[in-house]
Amino acid sequence: MRKTALLFLAMTVLAASRASGAVDFTVRAQYFHPTDKAFQDIYGGGVKAGFEIGVPLTRRLDLWVSGDTFSRTGELTYTGDETTLSLLPVGAGFRYRLTIGAVSAYCGAGILACKFMEKNVIGKVNDVGFGGAGRAGVFVLVARGFLLHLGFGYSYVPMKPADFDIDVGGLEAGAGLSFLF
Repeated sequence: MRKTALLFLAMTVLAASRASGAVDFTVRAQYFHPTDKAFQDIYGGGVKAGFEIGVPLTRRLDLWVSGDTFSRTGELTYTGDETTLSLLPVGAGFRYRLTIGAVSAYCGAGILACKFMEKNVIGKVNDVGFGGAGRAGVFVLVARGFLLHLGFGYSYVPMKPADFDIDVGGLEAGAGLSFLF
């Protein structure tokens, strides 16, 4: 039953995209600045890499799906021992586009699921948190089928991976290259 529902959803989205425009696939790099103080103290910010797929549903409304990865090494607050972190956020949502000539500006919002993996001398922690994200940016046509993507975003993903509460979301700004097909 679930496979049938997913197949129906995929066929509907593809049919809508064919009727309203080209699908965009973006490869991107962003600077990620976490908003949680404890997260900042241990790991700081850094480069987050990922992808995004945009599927037009109407002339101005897109469905987006994204996946990113963020890994850092830091020091535990009290002992100074090394600790490693990996975040794998996956999201989906909608974005509203306004296109003027070769520039397409957008703003949007969606939901995120983030896998949290931390490893240090105390042990291993794996958890998944759910939250939301807001985004804004521009696509600029640079050649037939290729777009430059500049974007900004904010995410909020609260979780309790051990005996502490943490928000693994934050601010991000970056650029990417989009391919239309």
